Amino acid sequence: MIRLNPVLLLVVCMLVVSCAKIIPPDGGEKDTTPPLPVLMVPSNESVNFNSKSVYIEFDEFVQFNDIYNQLIISPPLEKQVEIKIKRKAVVITFQEELKRNVTYTMSFGEGITDITELNPAANLQYVFSTGNELDSLTFEGRIFDAFTGIAQEGVRVMLYNDLSDTMPRTSKPYYFTQSEKDGTFKFNYLADDEYQLFALKEANRNYLFDDPTEEIAFFDRPIRLGVDTSKVLLRLSMETDTNQYVSSWEADSSGFLRIALNTPWNRGSRLIPVGLEPTKAQIWDGGDTLFAWIDEPSVQDVSWVFSERSYADTIQYVQSQVAKKTLQLAKGAPGAFDMQDSLTLVFQRPIASFLSDSIQVLRDSIAVDGGVALTGNPFEVKLFGDFEEGVSYDFTILPNAIRSREGWINDTLAFQAKVYELSHFGNVLLTFDASEEVSNGILELYNTNGTVVKRLPVGGEVSFELNRLMPATYKLRLIFDANNNDEWDTVNFDDKAQPERVINLDQDIVVRSNWDMEVDWKLDL
Repeated sequence: MIRLNPVLLLVVCMLVVSCAKIIPPDGGEKDTTPPLPVLMVPSNESVNFNSKSVYIEFDEFVQFNDIYNQLIISPPLEKQVEIKIKRKAVVITFQEELKRNVTYTMSFGEGITDITELNPAANLQYVFSTGNELDSLTFEGRIFDAFTGIAQEGVRVMLYNDLSDTMPRTSKPYYFTQSEKDGTFKFNYLADDEYQLFALKEANRNYLFDDPTEEIAFFDRPIRLGVDTSKVLLRLSMETDTNQYVSSWEADSSGFLRIALNTPWNRGSRLIPVGLEPTKAQIWDGGDTLFAWIDEPSVQDVSWVFSERSYADTIQYVQSQVAKKTLQLAKGAPGAFDMQDSLTLVFQRPIASFLSDSIQVLRDSIAVDGGVALTGNPFEVKLFGDFEEGVSYDFTILPNAIRSREGWINDTLAFQAKVYELSHFGNVLLTFDASEEVSNGILELYNTNGTVVKRLPVGGEVSFELNRLMPATYKLRLIFDANNNDEWDTVNFDDKAQPERVINLDQDIVVRSNWDMEVDWKLDL
C-alpha cells in the first residue's frame, strides 16, 4: 500500500481548489446596441395583407416604453391595437377590419427597448399593404436651428392629411419620421395626397404641440406629393412667450427686492409700489431679473404690483432696519482696462453716494487728477482720470468713500490696474459679397460664451470696421430684421410667421493684437 504524505496531500488539494476557483467577470462595456428584429410574421413590406396580428421577434428580451403613445399607425385606426410581449417577441393584434388597398405604416418611435440599458429599437417600422402593391412615394428635407444654423437631430417631422390650422395641437400625424445627425429626414411609403408638414422637438413625446417651450418648424403651404419633389428646409425655433409673469422673487429685511421674470423685462410691463410716490421707488432692469427698492427707511409694510396686460401679481413683505455691513465689490477689480471705457467697479448693492476726494489715483507714487461718477447702473461707479496707454496706476478707495442705499460703507479698497495700449487690440475689416442689398439687418459679433461684443445696424452698407476688439475668437451672424424692431423674431404658428432669417458665418474670427483681420463674407441670399 502506498501512503501519501499528509502535508503533500493538503498542498495538492489547495492547488485543485485554487485552479477551480470561479472569478466573476467584470461589468464590461455598457451595452449600447438596440434590440434588432430577427423575424417578422407576416414579413415586412407584405402585400395582400389579411392577418389579424403581426409578430415581431427580437434578438434579445424587450420591454415597452409608453408604447401606446409611441406607436403611430398610418393611416390611423378607429380602435386601439392590442400589444403584448411574449418572451423576445412583440405581438400586435388589430381590433378592427383594415381598409382595402391601403398601405399601412407602423412606426414604433422609442416604444420598444431592451431590458438592460433601455436602448430603444429606434426607427423601427413595419409596413404592409392590404392591396396588390405598396405606396411608393417619398419625401425628404433637412431641419436646422433657425438662429444658430446647426443641424438638428432627433426632431419629429410629421405629415398630416388634416389641413386645418389646429392639426399639430389636436391630432396626431398621418406619417412621421425623425431627423438624423446631419438634420436630414426622409419619408417612405407615402400615398399620393396633399399634406401639411410640421416638425416638433418635444420632451413629453406625445406627438402634440401642447407645450409652449417646445421648438417647432412648419412649411408655409400644403405639400402635394408627386408635384412638390424638391427637398424642403425647415428652420426650428421656439415661439416667443409674449405673456410676461413673475417666476419667483425674494426680498431681504432691508427691502432689497429681486424679481425673476420668465422673459427679459419689456416696457409694456409695470412694477409699482402700492400707496407710495413713484419717485421713492427705484427699479433697475437686469434683463430677466428686476431689482427694486424704496428710498424711504420709515416704510415697513411694502407691497409691489407687477402687471402685464391682464396678468397681475402682488409682492408683499416687511422691511426693517438691518445691521450695517461692509459694502463689497460684486466682481473683483479689473487688472487692466480700456481708456475709452474707463475703469468700472461693480458693487453688490445700489450706490447712494460717494466722496470723490476719498478716491486716490497714483502713477509712480505721484497723484493723478481723476474722479468718480455713476454710470446709470445703480450698482456701478466709474473711475476716470488723465490716463495714458500702457501705464499702470495704483487705485485706493478710502473707508467710507462709497455708501449704499442701506448705509453700508466700504473698507479700504486698493488695487493696481494698467491701461491697455492701442496695440493690444485688433480690428476686423468686414466686406459683404452679396447678390443683392441687405437693407434691413443687424450684424452681431459675439464671443465663445455667446456674449455679443459688437452690434451694428445694416442698411445697405457692404463694408464694416469692427475696431478695438480684445484678442479672442469670435463669431459673426447677420439677422434679417424684417419688421425693423431691432430684435430677432421667432416662429409663430398661429400667425403662420416664420422665424426671421439668420445667416451665421461658417468660420472663426480670430482677433490678434495689433492686427487687422480682413473678412470677405459671401452671403448666400
